Amino acid sequence: MRLHVFAALLLMSLASPAALAASLDQSKPVSPADAALAPDVRLRLRIPLRDGVYEGDVIGGEMTGHGVYSWTNDDRYEGEFRHGVPEGQGVLTKPDGFRYQGGFAAGRYQGQGSAKFPDGSQYNGAFANGEFNGQGSLAMANGDHYDGDFRDNQPNGMGTYVTSAGQRYDGAMANGRFEGAGTMTMPNGEVRRGLWHDNQLVQP
Repeated sequence: MRLHVFAALLLMSLASPAALAASLDQSKPVSPADAALAPDVRLRLRIPLRDGVYEGDVIGGEMTGHGVYSWTNDDRYEGEFRHGVPEGQGVLTKPDGFRYQGGFAAGRYQGQGSAKFPDGSQYNGAFANGEFNGQGSLAMANGDHYDGDFRDNQPNGMGTYVTSAGQRYDGAMANGRFEGAGTMTMPNGEVRRGLWHDNQLVQP
């Protein structure tokens, strides 16, 4: 069972929030004139920057409010900004087909969101610190599906894993593998119940 089919995708696509925050933070000073504005003055500006273009609200010389940041590599973020980085609700898209829609905090995925990967895999659920953390649902390109607890981008805790072949596991997970008490129901109705370790039933 391919429980780690999504690991490479996570490393490739979910690493982007930190880079996003760093990139925008380096670019947030608009100009000496704008930086001198009173903090309650809101402008709508189009600002060319070193790695892209920002178009949106500027308050007190910072990207704050609603805006669009388009990178020279065709990445694009549209949504809420605060002090120069994504904060609130927004959408990040990449030219390879990756798309995230949901909450941001300090430039990282945070709260409820949905991430669609280039191979068609999709995660819907809770994020924290830019990673899958909390309750979520992951549909994989190979037809497998997991609903349950996540931690650090992996199934960790209690959940249900259903394979494309129709096998269903209900129980404890650790680092994306069956680990602890659980029940496997086979397509023919056979039930295997007990303690699992590294995807294997070790104590019926």
